[in-house]
Amino acid sequence: MKYTEMMNADPTALSDHYRGCRNLAYNNARIAQHGAHSARKASRNMGYLMRQISMCETAADKRGIRL
Repeated sequence: MKYTEMMNADPTALSDHYRGCRNLAYNNARIAQHGAHSARKASRNMGYLMRQISMCETAADKRGIRL
């Protein structure tokens, strides 16, 4: 989801997207900890997921929404 979409999205949709990104980031971190072959792949996606989480938090703060 892009930042402009986050600023206009329904609060429940923004909250769902935020929770989904947090869960994916948690799962990717767990995979990367175990040193599996797919750990490199999981590590590459972490930057994207962390940026999505940061944008969700910023949009929610500006809109006064509680995630």
